[in-house]
Amino acid sequence: MSQASRIDFIVPGIMLLAMVLPAFTSNGYYLHTVSMSAIGIVLALSLNLLYGYAGQISFGHAGFYALGAYSATLLQTRLQFSFPVALIATLVIVFVLAAVAGWPILRLKGYYLGMATLAFGLLIFTVLLQWIDFSGGPSGISVPPATLFGIELGDGFYHFILGVAIAVYLFCVSLSWSRVGMALRALEGDESAAAAAGIDTAYYKILVFALSGSIAGLAGVLYAHLNLFIAPEVFSLHTSILILIMVVVGGLGSNPGVSIGAVLFTLLPQLLDRFEDYNHLFYGAILLACLIYLPRGLASLVGAGRANQQGVRG
Repeated sequence: MSQASRIDFIVPGIMLLAMVLPAFTSNGYYLHTVSMSAIGIVLALSLNLLYGYAGQISFGHAGFYALGAYSATLLQTRLQFSFPVALIATLVIVFVLAAVAGWPILRLKGYYLGMATLAFGLLIFTVLLQWIDFSGGPSGISVPPATLFGIELGDGFYHFILGVAIAVYLFCVSLSWSRVGMALRALEGDESAAAAAGIDTAYYKILVFALSGSIAGLAGVLYAHLNLFIAPEVFSLHTSILILIMVVVGGLGSNPGVSIGAVLFTLLPQLLDRFEDYNHLFYGAILLACLIYLPRGLASLVGAGRANQQGVRG
């Protein structure tokens, strides 16, 4: 087993250890912070799949995050779906919507692609903000608690979130070693060369966009049922940029790296609570320092950068 593959399994190992945290503390703050960190990891992995593997940037990933949160909530409150059914239905809905949206968006490249994804995210945010009958508007809506076989999960939802985060992480790792992963890296390296080699670039771009969107939607479901309340402001442009920063600072193409980035930027607001007005200043300083001194992200410090992922651009 290579060094890179060994490092890949450190993150799920740590999350498995975190499963036993409730046995040592019942402090809701600590458990909520760990849960939010796990959700952040799922979000960062979703964008890393698209940007880190396939080289397709997105400034609107909070839109998929929002679609997941609101779809699951409305399926439960309006159609009386059970939580498991609403979860599965939401993944299918977001996957299909992402594929449909990706078909025209992914025809664009570079800055044009970035602007198109930004417009998509802003569109979702505006609909949620203005369509009061649908989303509750700026006031938001309450979310029913997660249940399994009619039994409320309650504190068990902590373990559910960590279990889902581990499953998503292992899925991304296995995908990176598969033929799909190799095709995505070829696409990221040089799309024209990949097409010349016989890779169906349009198919793989839409596939990874849909997978990435559905995983972000899954994170939205977890967030909604953890906090039992959602409002459009949670899914603003700020959130899309924060997800992007998690991935870039953590290390593009590195699953352990983006996980580190996700945890870091989940904890930072807690650590900088006294300096809330200066959060963006700290974020910008960290991002700038990382781009200058650690262009491959924090992952390069532990030998899990893109060089080990075989996805480094020249």
